[in-house]
Amino acid sequence: MLKKRESLSVQLTRELIAKIEDGEYRPGEKIPTEQALSDSYQVSRTVVREAVAALRSDGQVISRQGAGVYVADVKRPKSFEINLSEAEKLQEVLSVLELRRGVEVEAVGLAASRRTDEDLVRLEACYAKVGEEIVKDDGDYVDADFHFHRAIAKATQNPYYIEFLSFLGPFIIPHLWIRHRFASAAQREKYAKKIQAEHWKILTTIQDQDPAAARSAMRRHVSNSIKEYSDSLSELGTAVNRD
Repeated sequence: MLKKRESLSVQLTRELIAKIEDGEYRPGEKIPTEQALSDSYQVSRTVVREAVAALRSDGQVISRQGAGVYVADVKRPKSFEINLSEAEKLQEVLSVLELRRGVEVEAVGLAASRRTDEDLVRLEACYAKVGEEIVKDDGDYVDADFHFHRAIAKATQNPYYIEFLSFLGPFIIPHLWIRHRFASAAQREKYAKKIQAEHWKILTTIQDQDPAAARSAMRRHVSNSIKEYSDSLSELGTAVNRD
C-alpha cells in the first residue's frame, strides 16, 4: 500500500521501476493488469494509468493493443519530465506541441493520400473509442486520443512517423495538464468533446482523401491546443507567443 499524497502516481512509478530493475518483471514479460495493480497497491485506476504512462514515456514498457503492457526488451533514452508546478515545464510541453504540429500536419496529409481501407477502419474505430471514453465516469479518453493520432501515423505507410509518436508517448496529450487546466469533470468533458469535434474534421478529410484539407484540420487542431497551453502560461505570469 502506498503512502498518502506525495503523488501516488510518482510513488507507484518508482515501485514498478524497482520491480523491473530487480528482475521481478523481466524484459518481454507482461506486467500485471491495471485492475491488479490497483488492487495490489490500493490506489485508483487513474493513478495506475498515470504511472504506466510515465513508464511508457521513459521506454520502460510498451503497450500492445489488445494484449496489455509489457516490459521493453530495449529501453529508450528518457526524453523529458513534466512537472505542472513549474511554468518552465509547461513551456517544455508547449515546445513538444510545436514539434507535433510540424510533424503531424505533414503526416495527416500523407495519411489522406495513402490510407487504405484497413487504415480507415482502424481510424474510425479509434475515433469511436475516444467518444466512448469521454462519456464514461472513469473513462481514459486521453489514451484513446493517443491511439487515434497513432492510427493516423500508421496510415502514412511510413513507420518512422509511428516510431516518433511512440517515442513521445502519452505526453503528446498530457492528461495531468488537462486535469490541472479544467478543475471539474464537467469542464474536462466539455473540453474533450471539443477535441473530438476536431478529430471528426480530421477523420472526414482522410475519408475523403483530401490532403490539403487534412493538413488544415490538423494544423487547427494542434494550434488550438497550443493556444490552451499559452493561456495556461499567461495565467502563471509567463509571457509567450507561439502563433
